Amino acid sequence: MKKIKIIYISALFAISLFFIQSCENVIDGQLPYQEKLVIKCILEEGKPTDNIFIVKNLPPMYTEYYNKDTPPDIIIKNAVGYISDSEKSYPLEYVANTTYKAVGLIPKEGVTYKLSVSWNGHTATGQTNVPAKPEIISVILKEAQHQQNYYGTIAEIKFKGLRNVSYIAETYHITQEYDKSGYYNYGNAVMIRNNASSDTSIVNAVDIMDYYTNSYASINVLVFPPEFLDFYDSKYSGGNSPDGIFSTSGINVKWNIKGDGIGLFLGKNVVPVNIDDYIKK
Repeated sequence: MKKIKIIYISALFAISLFFIQSCENVIDGQLPYQEKLVIKCILEEGKPTDNIFIVKNLPPMYTEYYNKDTPPDIIIKNAVGYISDSEKSYPLEYVANTTYKAVGLIPKEGVTYKLSVSWNGHTATGQTNVPAKPEIISVILKEAQHQQNYYGTIAEIKFKGLRNVSYIAETYHITQEYDKSGYYNYGNAVMIRNNASSDTSIVNAVDIMDYYTNSYASINVLVFPPEFLDFYDSKYSGGNSPDGIFSTSGINVKWNIKGDGIGLFLGKNVVPVNIDDYIKK
C-alpha cells in the first residue's frame, strides 16, 4: 500500500507541475503539450542523497489513471545525470518507482552543488548550496491566532543566522502511534537580507502541542538557500500536508530548475528545537 501511495503522490506532483506552467495559444482545439523533466532534489546536510524525484510531465486532460497493474506514464528509468561539487561528480542511479540516488553523495554544509539531468533529448540543470545552521537564542511560548478563527500555542524562535539565507520552522504532529505517521505544519518563512540591520530574526512554530501524545510536537528550524523563499511565498501558504513542505499546492509556483525541466534543487540544513530545553519548569 505504501508503494502505491508513493507512485500516486508522484503522479499528482507531475500533473500539478504541468498545469502551473505558462499558457500558450490553443491550436485546432488541442491543448498544447511540451514534454519536460520534473525534478525534486533536496540535499540535506549529512544525509545520503537517495530520494531524488525524476519524472516527466503529463499532457493536459491526461486520462490514463494509475492502477496497481499499470505503472504511471510519468516514470523515467533511464535518465542520465550527476550532482557535482568543486572536487567530484556523483552519478545518478535509478532506484525504483520515481526515485534516483546520487551514488556516494553526503552533502556538506557550506558546499555549492550543481545538478544536470538528461533524458530523451532534454537537459535540466540546477545549482544550490547547503547553508550553515543558525544559533538558537531563545524560545518563547505564546497563545496566538495563527489561522482564521483558530487559536493555539505557538513557539516564537529567535535565532542568529546568516544573510541571504531562508529560514522556516517545521512542526510534526503524530496521528498514528504505531508507525509515527502524521502531518507537518509550517509557520512564517523569513530571510535575513544583505542590507538588514541585524543578523537575528524570528520564526514561529505553530500549533506546537501534539495532543495525540500529550506532549510538545517535534520542531525543527529548516535552513535553505534564498530561492526557497521565492518558492514558499509563491505557493499556497504551505498549509498542512502529509507530504511535507514541498507539496504541490498553489499556482504560478517559482521553481529553480532550469533548461528543459521544472522543479526544485535545494540544499537544506536542520536544527532540532526541544521546547523543554528553553522553558523553565
